[in-house]
Amino acid sequence: MSNRIAADIGLLFIAVVWGSTFGVMKTAVADVDPMLFLFVRFTAATMGLLPVYAVSAVRRRRLGATDRPGLAESFKPGIALGLIFAAGFIAQVEGLRLTSATASGFITGMNVILVAVVHSLLIRSLPPIRVRIGILLATAGLLTIAVQKGLSFAPGDIITFVCAVFFGLHIVATDRYARSVDPVAVVLVQAVLIALITLALSVLRGSIADINRIPSTALLAAIYCGILATSVALVIQTAAQRIASSIETAMIYSLEPVFAALFAFLFFGENPGARTLVGGLMILAGILAVNLSPSRHAVPTESYSRTP
Repeated sequence: MSNRIAADIGLLFIAVVWGSTFGVMKTAVADVDPMLFLFVRFTAATMGLLPVYAVSAVRRRRLGATDRPGLAESFKPGIALGLIFAAGFIAQVEGLRLTSATASGFITGMNVILVAVVHSLLIRSLPPIRVRIGILLATAGLLTIAVQKGLSFAPGDIITFVCAVFFGLHIVATDRYARSVDPVAVVLVQAVLIALITLALSVLRGSIADINRIPSTALLAAIYCGILATSVALVIQTAAQRIASSIETAMIYSLEPVFAALFAFLFFGENPGARTLVGGLMILAGILAVNLSPSRHAVPTESYSRTP
């Protein structure tokens, strides 16, 4: 098997895992306070990332690459990124309580569209026609999913869109720091910060008292999301994106909402309905249009990560 094929398989595995987390999280937050779930999830992520960072640090010392950025250089960027990411994950799990995993997957995927919008605002120019078409398609898809009878908006879908906004901002911010931080260290800082924020929110809500009574399914869901979708995904992603092209990466990661819908249907009994499926396909078409744009408005490859 060639390195290119192995890299593509690795990226596809990540897209499958990330897609599966929507149904997993929705099921979990039906039984557990979302903030308590996130606290357990990111505590597990921290535990999984610590040995990864330790191995990375030892390897860096052995290679004599002591001039590369480490934990100290990644701390402040990690705090800034972690605050944005925390807001995104909080909105995501709160939205999942009120909408389907399928809708959440497609709407969350709009973060790539929002990145193109932010880039256009930053450089003060209109994006290329392909990107504009993608933005229009995704917006139409969002409205198809979220607008209910009487032209009212579904609250869960709107909250999830807020999540997509924060995830989009996180991608833009990550691109700013990507070359000046250690990737493992900066993710570790974010995981610790999100765990602390959600711990504080769990205390304020009083749900921290239920930590010893978390159902086993919800506990396993948090560990699954924390370890596999964060720690393991980061290791695979770091290796795979050194080999795979930006187009391959964009195409494969664009399948995440498709896997979210597939897992929700096959394993969680969701029947999303024609409106959600049509809207989701429109969003997916918009994501592909933006991801495959050859312009500078396309999302940089190193920023595709949705880890932790």
